[in-house]
Amino acid sequence: MAPASPRHSLPAKPPCRKKAKNRTKVEKILSDEKSVVDRKKALIDDLLKQRDAAVKSFDEKLAKLGYRANSAKPKRSHRKKPGPPAPDPASRLGARPKA
Repeated sequence: MAPASPRHSLPAKPPCRKKAKNRTKVEKILSDEKSVVDRKKALIDDLLKQRDAAVKSFDEKLAKLGYRANSAKPKRSHRKKPGPPAPDPASRLGARPKA
C-alpha cells in the first residue's frame, strides 16, 4: 500500500468565520428581496381591487343616466355592402358561348 499523503493526515479545519458572515449576508439579501416581491404583489392586488371598484361605480352611474352597452346602432363602415354578383363580362358584350 502507498503511504498516506500528508494532506490527509492533517486535522480538519474549523469552518471559516468569513464564510459564515457571507452566508448570513446572502440570506439577509434574499429575505429582503422576497419581502420586496411580496409587498409588490400585495400593492398590485390592491390596485386591481381599486380599479374594479372604480369601474363598477362608473358603470352604475352610466346605468342611472340611461346608457346601455351594446344597444347602440352598429358603427358605419366606409366599405360598400356586398351586392348581387356582377354579371359575366362575356355575356355583356354579346359573345356567343362556345360549343
